[in-house]
Amino acid sequence: MKKIHNYNKMKRIMIKLICFNILALIYTPILLAEKVLIIAQAGDVATIDNQQSVGPAKNATIQIYDWQLLRFKSVLGPKGKTLSVHPRDMIPGIIVAWKAIPNNDGSCIQKMRIRPGAVFHSGNPVTAHDLKYAWIRRAALGRDLHHRQLGAMYKYKEGLDESIKIIDDLNLEVKTKKCMPLFYDTTATHKTYFDSKLVKENSNSEDPWGLKFVAKNDAGSGPFIIKDWKVGNEMVLERFENYYGPRPPIDKMIFKTVPDLSARVLLLKKGDIDIALNIPQRELNHLKKDPNINVVSAPSGNKLFIGMSNNLEPFNNKNVRLALTYAFPYDAVFKSVFITGAQKLYGPIPTGVEGALSKRMYSTDLKKAKILLNQANLGKDINLTIKWQTGNPTHEKIAILFKDNLKKIGVNLKIQQLPVGQFSTGIRSKKLDFFVTESLAWVLTPEYIGSLNYVSKNAWNTVSYSNKRVDELVEKALNEANNQKRLKLNIEMQEIILSDVPYIYVAQPDFQLAMRANIVGYTAQNTGLHHLWMVDKL
Repeated sequence: MKKIHNYNKMKRIMIKLICFNILALIYTPILLAEKVLIIAQAGDVATIDNQQSVGPAKNATIQIYDWQLLRFKSVLGPKGKTLSVHPRDMIPGIIVAWKAIPNNDGSCIQKMRIRPGAVFHSGNPVTAHDLKYAWIRRAALGRDLHHRQLGAMYKYKEGLDESIKIIDDLNLEVKTKKCMPLFYDTTATHKTYFDSKLVKENSNSEDPWGLKFVAKNDAGSGPFIIKDWKVGNEMVLERFENYYGPRPPIDKMIFKTVPDLSARVLLLKKGDIDIALNIPQRELNHLKKDPNINVVSAPSGNKLFIGMSNNLEPFNNKNVRLALTYAFPYDAVFKSVFITGAQKLYGPIPTGVEGALSKRMYSTDLKKAKILLNQANLGKDINLTIKWQTGNPTHEKIAILFKDNLKKIGVNLKIQQLPVGQFSTGIRSKKLDFFVTESLAWVLTPEYIGSLNYVSKNAWNTVSYSNKRVDELVEKALNEANNQKRLKLNIEMQEIILSDVPYIYVAQPDFQLAMRANIVGYTAQNTGLHHLWMVDKL
């Protein structure tokens, strides 16, 4: 009887074990399944050096690096639909405390404290030395424009090293020439930092800033690390478990290079990818009708305009610029190209920014345009060529509508598509005479935008516009603490710029991003870059 009892007992145990194993086989894949976010973008991740990367590379880079030394509070967008960030309400990031202390000579000491306990992907601790190294490296590479101009920092060879004082591993002070109100705004939007110990170990006399190493190797402390990278195909990122910030819900991200627009749209519709980047307005409007896709949308500081070089013929003639400004079909473009995907843009400062104009100074007037064109004395046969960059079909459509209007006043307009590299080179060298482009302001204040696009020597003043009074007004506004006085300076600045007509202001495209409906928690950034570590996948 005892043997039978033991046998039945063992039989019950075996049945329980079998049932447990079956349940484990059923539920283990569910419990252990990775959350993988797949993103398709038009271009390749060519380099992950955040002080050198542009375009598509930034989308991956900002997941790898702790991209903002300071961050911004999140707020609900219009109608409570899209979570965005407040463009000026800063909160701690890797810098947990900051203060500006003015000196009697007009200079300023910017005091900052680093978050204790943060580490790089290598395991090295994040210290004040790493922030100093990043500032100096950026200046040495000629990428410190915003902190030199808007933050009043010293230049690389005029004492920058001496102006940044390390107090201890967690505290540093930066001496600036002036107490610039936008010092910490630019710190929050334009800065990242590197594992300086790791980069220095991989630098040499021929490459003192480790450009070759940082281009292809992870020197970051951000929420994700590089797991695999097939250049030209895809980059795979994995969650960094020792990140000091909130733990990302996503385990893994895959950035796929899909140059063909129709392919990106199809992959998104089929559910083979979670997010599709670089999607024009026309396709976004179609995707909004798909119940399985969510197109998040939020107002942005992005200005879409037509540049007219103030130095190159015939656009160095103000009458020509005025004639083209009156000939532009503002309402037709807004209604047919954007529909609901943009705000109206009335001048140099984006709509929604304090001090922006509330009505347009110029409107479509073909009769007036014809008179001004005759006054310009260009002759009977007027032939112009407008350029647009490959990958921006919206820009092409705008140029086509403009062409139709110009034909009515005797101007033959040729529309020329330029490859990305050629267009970008032309923009940077200020050799494009007539073109459609966009400019995104990361700091939403009139004086910042004025310094970006309208100050004579700024690299982003793409039409070589120069007015001494505008330069003076921007400089005064950058240093003016009184809000009402600053507002007055900025209004005068806009009036002068509009009178000089360096640009035709077209529209202000909304920030929009297409994703599958099960992707939640996305926060739209004013930079237009995608901080995807914040999202979750249901």
